[in-house]
Amino acid sequence: MDPVYQALVARLTQSFVIHADESPVQLLQPRRTAYAWVYLGDAAHPYTLFDFTHGRGNEYPAAFLGGYAGFVQTDGYTGYNPVHGSGVRHLGCWAHVRRKFVEARDSAPGPASDALAFIRTLYAVESEIAAERLTSDSVVSLRRTRAGPILRRFGEWLETHNRTALPKSPLGQAIAYARNQWPTLGRYLDDARFAIGRVEEWRGTIVLLDPDMAGLNTDTMSQLHPTPVSTPRSSNRTCRFPASGSHPDRQAFAFGVAARWSGTGKSPSSSYR
Repeated sequence: MDPVYQALVARLTQSFVIHADESPVQLLQPRRTAYAWVYLGDAAHPYTLFDFTHGRGNEYPAAFLGGYAGFVQTDGYTGYNPVHGSGVRHLGCWAHVRRKFVEARDSAPGPASDALAFIRTLYAVESEIAAERLTSDSVVSLRRTRAGPILRRFGEWLETHNRTALPKSPLGQAIAYARNQWPTLGRYLDDARFAIGRVEEWRGTIVLLDPDMAGLNTDTMSQLHPTPVSTPRSSNRTCRFPASGSHPDRQAFAFGVAARWSGTGKSPSSSYR
């Protein structure tokens, strides 16, 4: 299956923008936490690939996306920094910003709800774009005229509340996250191929675990069958594993990745480039 997987990697990395995220996977033998990194291509290259690794360091996305010169949409995790081209190719994700303010709503309901109202309005613009089936320059024009002013007002709101929110409080952390990611969060305005960052961007699903398996180990990974079942459970559903229909190629690469890791005993990333 390795030639098939490598061919899919080559197609995926032709994307103008790649969406990326990572999630922990529990191993049984030895008992430890590993990681499954997921990479989703753009509309012209609709492939979803997983990279199973023993760690969460920045060397893994750097190896997988080595040589890729397009944009990468991620959250603020610094492990992706090597693939962002000094930040100029980093496309921020508003779904992760929203999650931070949802978490702050219990302790600071007023300000958190105000922030969520700004974000909800940004998503309403995207809903209008989808409903009217706008494309290319029409998308950019509507985003700039409708979402642009909302972004400016929200930016001012963040600066104002940053002066009064306790830094270690959930609200303070949500504000700090948004401010730190601010240069990346407005980039979606300028190209119709960019997404604001929503769960729907993960357009397909893949089988990682049999429902009866409590975890994985390096022996059982080679025995995984490419059958659509459930993805690993995670308390963070912001931009995690896909939840919609499958893709013809996706069942094939699941087994390819699992077998590669089991056969080498190390991260499959080491053989990509």
